[in-house]
Amino acid sequence: LVASPRFVSRGGEKLESLLKICLLELSGKIALDVGASTGGFTDCLLQHDVAEVTCIDVGHGQLHPKLQEDPRVTNLEKINAREIDSIKLPYLHYPIIVMDLSFISLKKVLEPIWRRLEASGHLIVLIKPQFEAPLELIKQGSGIIRDATVRAKILQEMVAFCERQLPGAYVVHTLECPIAGKDGNREYLLCLKKNR
Repeated sequence: LVASPRFVSRGGEKLESLLKICLLELSGKIALDVGASTGGFTDCLLQHDVAEVTCIDVGHGQLHPKLQEDPRVTNLEKINAREIDSIKLPYLHYPIIVMDLSFISLKKVLEPIWRRLEASGHLIVLIKPQFEAPLELIKQGSGIIRDATVRAKILQEMVAFCERQLPGAYVVHTLECPIAGKDGNREYLLCLKKNR
């Protein structure tokens, strides 16, 4: 007998792998899910007793019906994360923000998202090297970054960017995601805290 998946998408398993290590206090908190898509991260947060999740995504019609019907979820579609400063969200700041974006470098989005994180809050981002690497490297591997050294360098550069560009950013943990992306790309999870 095959067990049914615990989360609405593989994203939930990815986030869970980090939460097992970081042991963040999530119960009763509000959260923002940037690039929610099907809602794997949101589902995981709700299963950790988060009180409310605001989901934003540039697309539409992707959030799993189970989450669309959940009163704890506010689903905001067709929202570009880069423009979050001008978007009216249910809350101005959030103690927990999770982010999983595709087809864009996180470096273009992190600063405005960071401004939405409350003091002492945590930001968890899924780093996808194929969207951070130079174009020539992506083309060489047909969209897959196979070289572990290149992936490690991308992670180091992302951490350095966060420490340099995000005021008060402190790296809590980095983790190579135990679950590969759909295309086989290796991914990383980065947990940041605002102010120690």
